[in-house]
Amino acid sequence: MDPPQDPEERERMQRQFEEHASTFNVHLKFPANVTSSDANKPLRTSTDLIQIRLLEAGISYEEPQPVAYAAERLSRFVNKMQQTGCFETVKVEIDQATDQLLESPDSTGPHQSLNVLLKEKNWYRLYVGGGLRNDMQGESGQGGNLLAKTQFETTGGLTNITGHLDTTALQYTVDATSNSRWDFQHVRPLDSIAPELLQYYMDAGNYSLGIYAALDSLDYEWTRSYKERQRKLSMRISNHGQIRNPEMAPETYVGLEWSWLFRDILPRRHSSLPYALDASPEIAKQSGPSEKNSISLEYRTNGEYCDSKFNPTQGLDHYSMIELAGPPGDVGFIKAQGGVSAHLPILPRFLSLHGSIQAGLLHSLTFGGACQPATVSDRFHVGGPLQLRGFTPAGIGPRTKTGSDTAPQGDSLGGEFFYTATVAASMTTQSLDKYGIRFMAFGNLGSLTGSPLASRMSGAAAPSWMAVAKSTRASAGLGVTAGLPMGRVEATYAWPLRYGPRDVRRNVQFGLGFSFG
Repeated sequence: MDPPQDPEERERMQRQFEEHASTFNVHLKFPANVTSSDANKPLRTSTDLIQIRLLEAGISYEEPQPVAYAAERLSRFVNKMQQTGCFETVKVEIDQATDQLLESPDSTGPHQSLNVLLKEKNWYRLYVGGGLRNDMQGESGQGGNLLAKTQFETTGGLTNITGHLDTTALQYTVDATSNSRWDFQHVRPLDSIAPELLQYYMDAGNYSLGIYAALDSLDYEWTRSYKERQRKLSMRISNHGQIRNPEMAPETYVGLEWSWLFRDILPRRHSSLPYALDASPEIAKQSGPSEKNSISLEYRTNGEYCDSKFNPTQGLDHYSMIELAGPPGDVGFIKAQGGVSAHLPILPRFLSLHGSIQAGLLHSLTFGGACQPATVSDRFHVGGPLQLRGFTPAGIGPRTKTGSDTAPQGDSLGGEFFYTATVAASMTTQSLDKYGIRFMAFGNLGSLTGSPLASRMSGAAAPSWMAVAKSTRASAGLGVTAGLPMGRVEATYAWPLRYGPRDVRRNVQFGLGFSFG
């Protein structure tokens, strides 16, 4: 019999089939059969590791389990394995049920074999191509930026050499302004390093230990008149170790990271006077090297509870992070920030309301004179598309009276407290919906100031939160958005409604980011 053409009828029959299938049980036999789907290539992956991953996914061998339950857990296992980046394909099969099992839903029948077929990627990998670089991305919250630059990328790596889903990569990039970057990372599942963790925490196999190193030069000349050279070493325990940027994790991200950063602030040089600086005196005073030793904790849902990761129409999204810097580094502070967004469908898929709010607070710590206060690089910088539209990146907040040829309205000095809020409505048409394109009307609020906590501790007479309210900027506008595999893209036209005399405004903007804001 041909399947019905009506989509609603097909959906109804699918639900009936799933409800019928859920009444039948399977009793899986331990251990699962793990083989390579390519007969010409022996399997490198440890079969014991695969057995552990099946148990972590919730597969039960002791008692019969409903078919629907087993299918959902096996789907979770397949997704987790594919996210490691070590496999071309991951397939699971359950031996065909016996007649006894089909005739009686309550019958357990004989044990059935579970087959896992893995097609592994090559042990080496090489990539040469291009991409986008964004030095300002993520400085305060999840905002996008107008200053993305094209770059050349080349990456060489080793994959699953030990059979424990380990990855090693070395990457070199150079952007259109000749800023280069070297990146090294080695990531290995935590339970392969310390198997005894599984005795105390069964989910330990979903976490990885990564070692990362980078040599980089960040270009802030367009907003702060300096470049920052960085040498960074870090160790991170997370549930997505292979993902370099937590915002790009395909689902909820949890990570704990220690990092040591040696940085050097290089003020912009004058174009015609080689010994003169083309930067404000405030930036010149902060030039030179510094060390930051910090530990941070980060949590992001990354659109897991939304219908779309980059262009949602319904659901909730959230992120939070906290960082503590101190000795033996020479900079001390505690920094916390977070945000939440909500998306409410009015007409499913075609009309939705959106709201989001982000905030951050930084407080310098001297540790008894062992550390200096937070630098301009540690503070928040606010503005730009996907965050505070109508203002350029780092376009609001404390600013110097003088700047440079690239920042004529003054250098952004950053702030210790910020908030941004967005309310929006988006709509699409049936023809545009399949491409993920939506039209949007929005309103933005935001502020960047000194720390209200610091003002209160210093005994300032002026009510600090009133100062935050008075410094609030506002804008409204229209735009078009699209959710692409690389992130959320938007083009907007915004009218700044409330602004300061030294704010840097811009009506037309294009942005690339990782979430609604």
